[in-house]
Amino acid sequence: MTQIPVNNLRPSNKGRNGGTWLHPKLAIRFARWLSVDFEVWCDLMIDNILKGNIQTTVVVPTEEALSQMMGIPLNILKGHKRRGPTGPLEGAGRG
Repeated sequence: MTQIPVNNLRPSNKGRNGGTWLHPKLAIRFARWLSVDFEVWCDLMIDNILKGNIQTTVVVPTEEALSQMMGIPLNILKGHKRRGPTGPLEGAGRG
């Protein structure tokens, strides 16, 4: 079982900017708990993936799309080389 660090947890606040926080790793589990229909749909999708009935496709975003999604100017993003479709940007965070 994965341990969620306590420093990733946030208190719930009332009033302006208040709300309930949830760790992203728990979002699907919580959504499944909220809706039986969604839970069944998830189970069917996982079953189909495991049986090979569903083909998955990995889409590698363009540099322009990455720039927009990450909020990094394109000229800075183009200065870093990519390792691969699932790898991080090389050189990121190095001085």
